[in-house]
Amino acid sequence: MAARTLRMPMWEGGQHLMRAGSPEAFAGVLSGNRLTIANRDVLDFCRKQASKVKKAVRCAIQVKAED
Repeated sequence: MAARTLRMPMWEGGQHLMRAGSPEAFAGVLSGNRLTIANRDVLDFCRKQASKVKKAVRCAIQVKAED
């Protein structure tokens, strides 16, 4: 509905609404996405380990400084 109302593709329409509704929360979503993408291989490995031992595991990721 949002995409149709905004006359935008669904993905962009949803982003527009999230950004307008709560800029801080939207910034958090983007930040989390960047962190996940930058650490995809490590996170995949940790998920497999957690699945194997059937409990939570510690996982070391890389966090880059912001520009």
